[in-house]
Amino acid sequence: MGRRYVAGLREWWNSRTATIAVAGLSRAGKTAFLTSMLRNMRAACGPDGDPERLKGLGVVADRRLSAAEFPASYPSAIARFPYSECIKALATERHWPRRSAAIGEAIMDLSFASAKNRDGPLSKLRLRVVDYPGEWLLDLVMLRMDFAGWSRAVIGRLAPMRLPAYEEWLSFVREQNWQADNSDETAKQAAMQWQKVLHEARRQGRTYLMPGRFLRGEGGGDEDDALPPLDHQHLWFCPLPDEFLTPSRSGSAAAAMARRYRRYLTTHVRDFYRRALSPATRHLVLVDVVGALAAGRHGFDDMRDAISGIDESFRSEQPGWFTSLLPGKARVERVIFAATKADLLHARNRPQLDAMLGRIRQGVHRGAGTFAPTPVVSHVAAVRCCRDVVEDEPGHERYGVSAFDPDRNKTVRAFISIPSWPDESFWEALALSPPPSFAGVKPPGEVAENGPRGIPHINLGYVLEHLVGDLLT
Repeated sequence: MGRRYVAGLREWWNSRTATIAVAGLSRAGKTAFLTSMLRNMRAACGPDGDPERLKGLGVVADRRLSAAEFPASYPSAIARFPYSECIKALATERHWPRRSAAIGEAIMDLSFASAKNRDGPLSKLRLRVVDYPGEWLLDLVMLRMDFAGWSRAVIGRLAPMRLPAYEEWLSFVREQNWQADNSDETAKQAAMQWQKVLHEARRQGRTYLMPGRFLRGEGGGDEDDALPPLDHQHLWFCPLPDEFLTPSRSGSAAAAMARRYRRYLTTHVRDFYRRALSPATRHLVLVDVVGALAAGRHGFDDMRDAISGIDESFRSEQPGWFTSLLPGKARVERVIFAATKADLLHARNRPQLDAMLGRIRQGVHRGAGTFAPTPVVSHVAAVRCCRDVVEDEPGHERYGVSAFDPDRNKTVRAFISIPSWPDESFWEALALSPPPSFAGVKPPGEVAENGPRGIPHINLGYVLEHLVGDLLT
């Protein structure tokens, strides 16, 4: 009896599954991150693996990772992450991969020696990585708001931008009689106008935009593609200005807007949380902090508020000690925010990205409860394209980065110094001297589709150690 119990326990331990959810706020490089993560895990394993390939990940540094393989087949209701297509784009075609489907998953089976008993049988861990849009993650914030509160919040955020699409939407909304009987056609037109507002705001560098399905539908696709169709009645809603939020009779157009809002939360937001996020015990949120800084004060403030809202949502969705034992409701153990594209800054400046994210999260967690996950922040470049450079100036040195832009047939150089928190002097200097664009830079030539070389990166191993290192001991 005792031996069978021990054997069964060992078999369970050696065949565990860990579900990780990975989301990226707008233009954070999530697809490139997942491709680099999977490719470098494969490149770092076995006797020929390079321990420097994922420096910072303990199982690799100790040369204990024996194999990292994709299973031949597995049952799943979620689309597979297109790894083969993405690695081919990076390594062979030298262009950035297309954004993946709205929800996807990658399964990787890891075999590794125990840190305590290297000569014993190999341990196994099935790593299930769920890939989903950051736009949908922001919708979790809506679960804490009723329709009136949400309307005031999103209008208050976007009204100061004075976008042409916003003015058109506001004009249309004010022309309607929201106390009259509900009209599906009017509601649909108002929703489509609001969708254009969100799209225009995103083009201006904003990320804290809701509803997320108005920007990213079930089919996924690139950000510059046509907006997803609002082809269901429960998507035919938008915020309403204060003057239309007075108590309304049940059959009015305003009341119908509030009902559709609640239906959206049930049909899309809560259902998405149950399907994709509930099994995940670890969450990684990728944030383009460098891009937010380049977008100016308002872009940075918008990113800050988005991170705070997401972090608060993770904390408020935590189950108690009893419900965490129930099937289908996993307790969130770790939430990591990683500032991507860190190669756009010299090594001397990258720690400032961690300081910014840490300061944002510190405010959220000041009153965190027992079940709030430990705050972890880091910076990462999943695919390193830029190289650090130093220029001698009279009396001092300038630290920057450089990369070749094939579209312009020139080397782009940038010497950017960022503080641990942007102050007025930083914004003034940024307005006077905007940083050059690296948008035309392609993946580096040293990306390898197979073999031990992998993909050059910055800090990827350290991020993975924070995420799953304790599961690989």
